[in-house]
Amino acid sequence: MYPERPAPIVLAAVLGVAQARGLHQEWSEILKQKCPVVWDASAVLRVDTAVMQLLAVFCATLHAQNISWQWAAVAPALREAAHLLGLDAALGFEQ
Repeated sequence: MYPERPAPIVLAAVLGVAQARGLHQEWSEILKQKCPVVWDASAVLRVDTAVMQLLAVFCATLHAQNISWQWAAVAPALREAAHLLGLDAALGFEQ
């Protein structure tokens, strides 16, 4: 059984290229914990392609390691970016 994560991973309003390295490091540490992930993307207003790619790879890695993940909330900006980049399925936004 996985340990429980106490709170969702809250994504910032602006997720730009400048934040990608820090997010990669933070999310790599989360992977080591092997616990379920809950994303809160309710505040996202803008997200760059680099962060969308990072998010898609992270979700694929969670899946490959049999670690469950889900969205607590998703802002329209994130859904739109996923759709424009063809990442709907990778991020679990299939319609």
